[in-house]
Amino acid sequence: HHAAVIHLRAQLAHGFFACFPTERKHKKYKVLAQQITNMSAFEKTISIQLLNEQIRGLQQGPALKEPTYLNNPSDEHGTLKGYLGVHSLKIAKSARHNGNTFAVDDMVALLDKSVLEVRVCMFVNDLHFEVLAVPWVQHGDWYQKGPGHVRVPFGQILGCCMWRRTVPIGARRVLLPASASYVHG
Repeated sequence: HHAAVIHLRAQLAHGFFACFPTERKHKKYKVLAQQITNMSAFEKTISIQLLNEQIRGLQQGPALKEPTYLNNPSDEHGTLKGYLGVHSLKIAKSARHNGNTFAVDDMVALLDKSVLEVRVCMFVNDLHFEVLAVPWVQHGDWYQKGPGHVRVPFGQILGCCMWRRTVPIGARRVLLPASASYVHG
């Protein structure tokens, strides 16, 4: 009411209506507005502070984090559940984590720059995501399938690799993802 009655003529003379008197009542604006005494710079100052607050919220909050999920998961009731010794198991042919989509038969690089071939994507005991994969062992500039299977949490996967078959038979040349060059270790 105060702003509408007293400042109305001044606002009309400049061709705009300031809405900051009512916004100052809002908690978020009120905290920032209390620091401002120079009304000519008020709008600029509060806008910059609010923008910085939003940027910090996006950087630290979940808004820009991609969700982790299995694509078209199904409940596993067979031998894999027993083999792994878990209570509940959802499986899928592909999954998404940290902007990467990986699927069965994909070659993926881990944070330690080792390479695996994905066999199945899993959500284990309704707690965490893993892949069951075959390790590949590096021999010079090519890789060959290693023994057994390993369970790897999604968080250890750096990204998908490009690969092609090469000699000797069964070997592959593997190109690690570009992000591997930024991993220290």
